[in-house]
Amino acid sequence: MANFELSDPRNFGRIKHLQSDGKNRLYVVDNNGFLYALSIDNFKEIWKIKLEYEQVANFEVSPNGTTLAITYNYIKTATKQLEIRNCKNGQISLHLKQTPECYEAYYLADVVDNTTLYPYKMVYNPQGTQLAIWYQNHGFDENKCIAKEEEKLIIIDPVTGDILASKNKIPNDFSYRKCEGNYPFVFSKEGEHLMIANCRGELNIYDAQSLKLIRQKSFETAIQHIEQTVLKTKVSKSSQLAFNSLSLQPNGSLISNIGKKGRFFSISADIEQLNYIGQFHKNTATTCTFSPKGAMFMLNGHQVNLWDLNDPQALLCTETPHAYAAKTACFHPKKRALIIGSKRSLKIVAPCPVTTVHIADTFTATGHYVQAETSFSVVGQGNIEWAYDDLIIYHKYAKNKILSTHSLGFSHLFNSRQNIPDASQLRIKTDMPGIYTIFGGTKKRWNRQQVLEHLDNWD
Repeated sequence: MANFELSDPRNFGRIKHLQSDGKNRLYVVDNNGFLYALSIDNFKEIWKIKLEYEQVANFEVSPNGTTLAITYNYIKTATKQLEIRNCKNGQISLHLKQTPECYEAYYLADVVDNTTLYPYKMVYNPQGTQLAIWYQNHGFDENKCIAKEEEKLIIIDPVTGDILASKNKIPNDFSYRKCEGNYPFVFSKEGEHLMIANCRGELNIYDAQSLKLIRQKSFETAIQHIEQTVLKTKVSKSSQLAFNSLSLQPNGSLISNIGKKGRFFSISADIEQLNYIGQFHKNTATTCTFSPKGAMFMLNGHQVNLWDLNDPQALLCTETPHAYAAKTACFHPKKRALIIGSKRSLKIVAPCPVTTVHIADTFTATGHYVQAETSFSVVGQGNIEWAYDDLIIYHKYAKNKILSTHSLGFSHLFNSRQNIPDASQLRIKTDMPGIYTIFGGTKKRWNRQQVLEHLDNWD
């Protein structure tokens, strides 16, 4: 529906992380190490800073909109650290490192930061007042320091940096311990518990104040039952039961994808029931985000998979042009739309107007207006030729009587113009005049900002 460019045209990187605070701001990180804060209302830049390093491994925004957590993990420059920044201006408030306890002082001095534990995963509690970080060890010297022994989970106050809870050897708490470091975790809705899963269908619940284990739940039997009765799959000892991710729903229940086939499940808030939802298309999902009203959720990959949780069904499965994962896609917190990062652009993807138009054998003005990189589809009989203003569009596809352009705009048209001007009218002609259905574009001659303002609100 609209296309917003990042501010610095000299920076030819690509968007790597994209996340909203759920209120008024959008934060963008590119692979050149720039961090942007943008207004969610008009995508104008509030501030921009150059990070200390370009190798951003993880990026999280606190739900209360006060802090940003950034992890770096680049062995060659020993930048294995976590950085807390202030959302107000992007300035650093904390540098955090964790060093293995089992290295002797002389050895630590010899290898400097090579012994530093690296922040592998992290998650804020829903209130934004605590941050849980899982640290792993590269294990440079197995004789002096065993990597699995030094894995550590800590919970900190992101404002002060105070360590509120710390626990080593969490894999030892599970009955099955051969999971090779994949232990997704998430806070409960009220933030009083931290839930950690493993590769064998097990879920542990810890007190978030002390990281004391208070409950264990195994879903191995439930998963196998669903495999046999719902999915009609033969279950064997090698069946994939791994929890690959955990995401908290607004109502307190959880969403997880399990195994390598991209199947995902919901877990009730009381951690008693596990239900099958559907199957992610093509790739295994690792990131899950929820719409502001909690009725839909989006899974990642090189695609966007959108699902309706009120009546579980796939609403959308589409590749994200020039985007690399759903780390570069999020729900717009106010408007019923998705924001997708693509190279240097932020694309607004929203429900399209649908119109029936009689198309003749001369170029017909359809009443649809083109924004940069807007897509269109036409359903009907006959061959279609496209144009906007007086420029014919040669780049088109046809499949099952549906003809569509592929992301009109920069580098996608065989003509001399590098981009489509704002609010140019789409024109179509056909060799079989008749009624056609058109999807896409806007109904009025709006610029990008007007398009955004006229999108429906979530409520």
